Amino acid sequence: MVLHSMVLEGDARTVITKLATSISDCFVISLIIATAKALQGNFACCRFCHTARSANQASHTLAREGVESTQDNYWVKEVPPSVMVLAATDRRSLYPP
Repeated sequence: MVLHSMVLEGDARTVITKLATSISDCFVISLIIATAKALQGNFACCRFCHTARSANQASHTLAREGVESTQDNYWVKEVPPSVMVLAATDRRSLYPP
């Protein structure tokens, strides 16, 4: 499977801003930013977007499950059921009825 585009969302506005600019600095996070920007070249389309923490619980749960896992996991098109529930909650906080 080849992925052609990527949207990276995060609730840390400073990180998203640094990813979206070409300015470099000497902060500790700079190596991570440089690595992410280098990986950006692997995609035909890549966007960096800020999202509110209240609308980002599914991402935090996925990250936690990934860190706690003893094996490599790849979630493409399907995610753990617990994350599906949180994604629905995240959507409701972004687009209330």
